Amino acid sequence: MKITSKHRFAIFVFAAIIGLLGLFISAVAQSDSTRVKGIVTDAAGAAIPGATIKITNLKTGEERSVITRADGSYQIVQLRPAEYRLEAEASNFQSAVRESVQLLVGQEINIDFVLQAKGVTAEVNITAGSDVVINTSSASMSVNVNPREVAELPLNGRQVSQLYLQAPGAVNSGSGTFGDIRFNARAVEQNIIRYDGIEGTAVIDASPGNLNGEIASPFRLQSSLENVQEFRVESSNYPAEFGTGTGGQISLITKSGGNEFHGSVFEYIRNDRLDAANFFDNIAGSKSPLRLNQFGASLGGPIVMKKFFFFGSYEGYRLRAGVNSVEAVPGDISRICAPPIGAGTANCQETIGGVPQPSRTLLLLPAFRDPRAVIIARGSGSNLFDVAQLQASQKVNEDAFSLRLDLKPNEKDSFYFRFFRDNGTNLQPEGVSGRNLNFVAEPQNGVFNWQRYLKPTLINEFKIGYNSAFTRTNGVARSIPGIDLSAVAINISGNTANYNIAGQGTSAGTSNPGGLIRANSAANGRAQPYTAYSISFIDNLTWVKGNHILKFGAEVRPVRIYTDRNGGTTFVFNSINDFLANNLASVQYQGDLSDPSPFNNNLTGNRLAMQEYYIGFAQDEWKIRKNITLNYGLRYEFYTPLRERRNGQVLFDTSSGTLKPSSLPAFHTDKKAFGPRLGLTWSPDPDGKGFFGGGKTVFRGGFGIYYGPGQVEDQIQPIESDRINSTLPGSSSVRFDPNVSTFINTIRQNFVTNPSNRSYQPRAYAPEYLVPERIWSFTGSMQQQLPYQLTLTVAYIGSRGRNLFLRGISNIIRGGDATINDGSPLPANAGVVNRLDANGRVIGITVIRQFDILNSAAITACNASANNPICRPFAEIDTKTSGGTDRYDALQISLARRLSNGLTLNAQYARSRSVGNTSGSNEARTAAQPFGGKPRPSGDINNYEADRGSNNFDIRDTFNLSAVYDLPIGRGRSIDAGKIGNALFGGWSLGAIVNARSGIPLDVTITRPDIVIVCRNANGCVVPTGAGGGTITLPNGYVANSFTPSASAPLPPGFVAVINSPGGGSSRQTRRPDLIPGVNPYLNNDRNFLNPAAFAAPAPGTFGNLPRNALTGPKFIQADLIAARKIKLNERFNIELRTEIFNVFNRTNFANPPSVLSNPLPSFTVTPSSGGNPAYYSLNSGFLQPGQPFTQNRAGTAFGLLRSTVERTVGLGTNRQIQFAARLNF
Repeated sequence: MKITSKHRFAIFVFAAIIGLLGLFISAVAQSDSTRVKGIVTDAAGAAIPGATIKITNLKTGEERSVITRADGSYQIVQLRPAEYRLEAEASNFQSAVRESVQLLVGQEINIDFVLQAKGVTAEVNITAGSDVVINTSSASMSVNVNPREVAELPLNGRQVSQLYLQAPGAVNSGSGTFGDIRFNARAVEQNIIRYDGIEGTAVIDASPGNLNGEIASPFRLQSSLENVQEFRVESSNYPAEFGTGTGGQISLITKSGGNEFHGSVFEYIRNDRLDAANFFDNIAGSKSPLRLNQFGASLGGPIVMKKFFFFGSYEGYRLRAGVNSVEAVPGDISRICAPPIGAGTANCQETIGGVPQPSRTLLLLPAFRDPRAVIIARGSGSNLFDVAQLQASQKVNEDAFSLRLDLKPNEKDSFYFRFFRDNGTNLQPEGVSGRNLNFVAEPQNGVFNWQRYLKPTLINEFKIGYNSAFTRTNGVARSIPGIDLSAVAINISGNTANYNIAGQGTSAGTSNPGGLIRANSAANGRAQPYTAYSISFIDNLTWVKGNHILKFGAEVRPVRIYTDRNGGTTFVFNSINDFLANNLASVQYQGDLSDPSPFNNNLTGNRLAMQEYYIGFAQDEWKIRKNITLNYGLRYEFYTPLRERRNGQVLFDTSSGTLKPSSLPAFHTDKKAFGPRLGLTWSPDPDGKGFFGGGKTVFRGGFGIYYGPGQVEDQIQPIESDRINSTLPGSSSVRFDPNVSTFINTIRQNFVTNPSNRSYQPRAYAPEYLVPERIWSFTGSMQQQLPYQLTLTVAYIGSRGRNLFLRGISNIIRGGDATINDGSPLPANAGVVNRLDANGRVIGITVIRQFDILNSAAITACNASANNPICRPFAEIDTKTSGGTDRYDALQISLARRLSNGLTLNAQYARSRSVGNTSGSNEARTAAQPFGGKPRPSGDINNYEADRGSNNFDIRDTFNLSAVYDLPIGRGRSIDAGKIGNALFGGWSLGAIVNARSGIPLDVTITRPDIVIVCRNANGCVVPTGAGGGTITLPNGYVANSFTPSASAPLPPGFVAVINSPGGGSSRQTRRPDLIPGVNPYLNNDRNFLNPAAFAAPAPGTFGNLPRNALTGPKFIQADLIAARKIKLNERFNIELRTEIFNVFNRTNFANPPSVLSNPLPSFTVTPSSGGNPAYYSLNSGFLQPGQPFTQNRAGTAFGLLRSTVERTVGLGTNRQIQFAARLNF
């Protein structure tokens, strides 16, 4: 690795922090520990100094002791989360004991002792976790999910991420997987999960199990619930020990063995015969099959009593599920095509060699609909689509293994080693075309931990962690006669990249045939293999000095990613009419990354991306007074730019339109990412009595600056660009040809031999792009202990995002249009040039982009035609930058009762607002207006500010509730029903989860071609419509789709080409429509959710006035229940029987509908001139002009149509499902 000045500065800062703190090696304390504090007094309330507090881990027998200070206070830190026994002893006093105290991860619990004089017996026993916990250590908004909740709450699929919703500010936007849950409006890419202090992300993406940074995972056992003891979620204003992300900080603690053997054997089963039908099963008339089996076992115990322990587990997951897909497909040829091909209205011919013939794209029609799919709604008239539904089967297999070893060789040292691995395979249907997705994922995570007690008040902990993600994603196309679709994608809605990832585009709801899958937000590919890993070197030091608990730390984390990118060809049509006429909008070809590089000396093979994290922090928790605690600290984070080991990357300069040396850094990283943290807690009457006295009321306030690196997949793209990648606009010579391989070979050859005219489309970073994102966060809250051991929290949460991730476009279309005689020099100040023949007819259209080469330079550079002297070295380029801003404000209310028996309750409600021009990280949409913004130093004129509006996951109202209740029936309990009654009704527990939220924002967009033709004749344009002399007069300003004119097929008389969408943007299609005043945009008519009549196409040369994310989708409400009974077999064995009902009220929770409006403009069909007869034109009917309200036909059959539930198989948002389980516990 070459050490740059930036690296040297970061290393200097890192070393300076360590030196100033006087540490030998100290790294990030990842808060996988807990602590207890309190005061020891006599019966009169006087402090007892010098008392001994002994704490014993009831599982392992490990003991520690501390001595109370002069004021009688004590603190015991760096304890493993477990169940403990505490004993207080002092000379001339009787001892006091607190039994079964449950200490949870990241928690500080207060245990006070009152010692009686000798001769008075005083022993107090409490049940685990029965103390009400008021947070007096920091201003963090957080929650502990205790072992009881982990084990007993109903979870559909047994995925731990669903328990995140216990945390304040948690919002679920999907089925409850890792990639669906956000905290306080921060991007999901800013969440950080740690297993025993070791990061557990997918490396390429923050969500465990994510496959390639774009595709959500069907796998659920990245951290099997059987391994999880408990976890803690810090959702905002956490102290300096937390970081490398601005979202939720999830600390998960795995199970360990103890002095007794414990284990379980279990199976959870599900069968669709017991389930309600999915809403869309009812439409199809048959229920989708579902078989789910989750089974496994665990065992833990001693190897050497009180010294050496083990815990191991296995869990298997087998899912066989029917999946409903509902999409729009082209209708039958006989219905939609005009004569002579059919009896419809659409032109289904193209002209080849001057002769009209059936379009070659008609050969693709069978690819849109699998023969098994059924038509559930058939179009008519000018509606060329039918709606098809396909029930197909998904197959998921997972096998998760874990092992943990704990060693306590002496009183000062303890060690543990933990490793787990999940092997997952998945084959799932994708849409009605019959294509399938084939996924493989094998995540692994391990840690070696050494903790040493240097003295009772000084504890050091060292960790080495390993986290890896092996993933393979492949598309499998259904074959059709005569065409190989394995390396092809067909899109007829104007989008290039297939829709998949939440927050990254809206779906048009049309079928997309072919074997390519989404590779990133700009392209598709056959496969995206990743082998990624990180190694964490972590050490932390905790020092208790007087009223201070000091923590110091640092971390070094190398990140390595091996990858290849297997490309393919995507054919894009702006509408079904263009598809039927073989009028391509564009064609994108991407080669394989492992092929010889055309940029870096024919470099071949897999690429290795490399990055390092350097982190340091210092933190002090200062108990200023008994009732006042100040928590303050400073954190430093530096992330080196991601780079390729052999400099195998392409760096496009968005300012000059040239390629920079590949040895340079791909982007800038901030060397001064210092994050101060401050929290203050105050209990107004700690010694008083009554409702507010005795420490029952705490006020908390905090402020912090937080940093996050963002999604790695967004930073690896210069490496992925080191290959042949060309995007060509459609023309008379660029059309779909069934002989795809010949077409591809032509592109590849031109790319290598003609670099000045190859329409290369790399991914690029603007010079202003700076990592990391920065968040200013502040909170104010009150916690109040209530009767019945309840705790109420009322909080205001605010944050301000700065330097957030943005997306834009470079190499935009130049502004304005011009008209010249064919063969004249092209003007440099126009984006669209109409070329005229001697008769004033437009026989050619030239579109000029920012970095095109013109005129004599073009003739020299690429041997351009003298009639059209232009070379295009680069296509439209997806560009990333930073500088986005947002704000979040929320009122959060929570009520909790966290006990290990009786009633455990957690309820939280949030009313919030998230507004900005981006929500950062991977949730930024490409600027809808690539032209007209305030120029940046690099020349970037994307109008990012025009996107200011509701953020992608601005969910206004959220309510989550969970509860577990043990029925108080049995011997020794509140209700003793006798031998028979206890046998029948004893041992039962009930549990419930309720999740509800308002709708997710809907971003309505419109497919707009970059260029259109417009009548520019004050008296209207007289257009010939037949060889017999018929004409039609179209008004001045009439707009139609452009086509490629020629001498024999010029534009209609009076028409010229103009810019439709300023700057372009067709490769991203994030343009928005106009909103028609006074029209309700919602229909809420059966499944027709959106009203197309509320929208219109903008006039050429203008942008739509609809704000970003102006609408919201359907709300979500679901309740899950569980009834469980433990039957005691003997003192060691019991059987647990469970019945879990998910979505007990069978409420249909719909996913957001497709919200992409089709191109509504009419198109001309040209009959070229021949035999002395001039060209004539026909105009398809039923189409719209800018400003006219959309009809359902023109919007698209699937627009606004609710066509899917939130989840179709396993997770939140399914139909009602019933699961049975049996566990043998010992």
